Formats: sequence, structure tokens, C-alpha cells
Amino acid sequence: MTTDEPLDRADRALMNSLQADADQSLQEVADACGLSTATAHRRIKRLKAKGYISRTVALADPKRSAAPQTAITEVKMGHLGEPARAAFRKAVAETPEVVQCWGVTGEIDYVLVLQLRDVAHYEEVVNGLLNATGVSTFRSYFVLRRVKFETALPF
Repeated sequence: MTTDEPLDRADRALMNSLQADADQSLQEVADACGLSTATAHRRIKRLKAKGYISRTVALADPKRSAAPQTAITEVKMGHLGEPARAAFRKAVAETPEVVQCWGVTGEIDYVLVLQLRDVAHYEEVVNGLLNATGVSTFRSYFVLRRVKFETALPF
């Protein structure tokens, strides 16, 4: 399998099975995909080596965490060059409350997903990160309920 070679049926089955529940035993994954455990293990190692599987994690429930409040923030940068944008991205990477950051097209430049303790914590993060040089405007939305949250990608 080269990086641009499409996945075959067995690899797609492995990807779908692992995305549904990575906590399964190797035997359960192999059985679900119609493979021997040795073959499943070899293929999973190859999928990791090729970057199809970037990491394996446990998904925590935000409501049970120390930062149960989710905020989604749109960020518009000023008319600044790449050094200012790079500095913003570095600050975002160093801010643990930012759990996702997406560079997007359209009228805004970035969408951030923040996990916060409460509104006072939000204010701290905004004052420290978004009021920094380079951000011209931002708008935040506090999540009332999670309607759909999926992490699996199609294979």
C-alpha cells in the first residue's frame, strides 16, 4: 500500500470497525472484518505507519470534565501578514482551552472550539488570546446541547 493507493475492502473494514470502537480486542476486530488476528494486526500496523490512523484515544464526555462548557468562536484577523497569523496559530496551539481550531474560507478566518469551566473562564481566555494583536473581531456561541457529535470518517 502506497500513500496514494486506495484502501482495499479489508482495510476499509478495519478502519470502520476501529472508528466505531477502538476498545475492541484484536480478535473482535479481526472477526468483525473476516480476517485472522495476525493479518488484522499486520494491516493495522501498516494503516498506522501510512498515516490512516493518526492516533487512538478515548473520547471523554465534556459534561463530566473540569471544563464542561463548550463555546464555538469565529475569529476574523486584521489585514496582517503571515507572521501575525503564524503568531496567532502558535498562541492557539499553546492554549489548552482551545480543543479545535479550523482555518476556514469566507468572511472569517478561523473557527475555534473551546472547553471552559464557566463564563468567567471564557472571559480569561478571550482576554488572553483573542484580544491579542492580530484579531480584529470575534464572535462566540455557547453550546446549549450537543445534537450530533461523530468522529468516524467514511472509508
